[in-house]
Amino acid sequence: MNIPTSRRSIWSILLVISGLAFAGVHAETSALNEAKPEVTVRKPTKSGKEIVSPSSSEDDPGDDYANIKHIPDPIEPVNRGTFWFNHQIYRYAFKPLTKVYKFAFPQPVRTGISNVVYNAQYPCRVINDMLQWKTKTAGLETEKFLLNTTAGVGGIFKVSNKFPCLADVPYNDTSITFAKWGIPNGCYIIWPILGPYSLRDTVGFAGDIAEDPITWLTLGAGTFGTLSIATTTPRVTSRGTDQMDNYDTLTQGAVDRYSAVRSAYEQNHKMQEQR
Repeated sequence: MNIPTSRRSIWSILLVISGLAFAGVHAETSALNEAKPEVTVRKPTKSGKEIVSPSSSEDDPGDDYANIKHIPDPIEPVNRGTFWFNHQIYRYAFKPLTKVYKFAFPQPVRTGISNVVYNAQYPCRVINDMLQWKTKTAGLETEKFLLNTTAGVGGIFKVSNKFPCLADVPYNDTSITFAKWGIPNGCYIIWPILGPYSLRDTVGFAGDIAEDPITWLTLGAGTFGTLSIATTTPRVTSRGTDQMDNYDTLTQGAVDRYSAVRSAYEQNHKMQEQR
């Protein structure tokens, strides 16, 4: 097997590594954006001792967490080892890189990049809307895409946010479609660099790459070029870098980082299945 030595190949390798890393950060922290972090509630008893119980709801502590359908984790020792490896990569390699990225590109520029990528992934969302028979949502998604593409200058600006009916269109992807179809999660897996996925979401992630227009546009670059751009472009944006901060928030105060991330991931699954 010949190792590629051209400048193009080297840049492709760097893009793949960066893209997979930010994909892992996104997977581990997307739950933090939608689900409330677990809160520890201390209940005093008559003896004066405190009973500690998890809670994620102010109105009824513990109920939301207790009702979560836990994803089987039969390979936990292996997952914990991979999680530790990923944590070191994020902490010592990619966290410094995100600081450089934020310094080089101010927030408005990062937001514009993220908006363009999101707008370009319209086919993935609308395909999954149709697969779930959400024709009304697919129509709104199409209106949103056309508005942002034209008035939003190719999607740089999310003009659709000014219209309530378009601003609240729920996000959709292949993993959510699988959940709606009743396909079970399978086991919980921590992938190197990629981060946590259920077996179902691993296949869903591959489906999203296949549905991504960026993949279609780079087929001429060969399999490696396609993989590098398809996995990198959607994630090396302001969204990926900002979520590095969310990952820190989720794990810094946790006694067990692995359990904290898994809990948030499961809460996000519950919310997706209820959409």
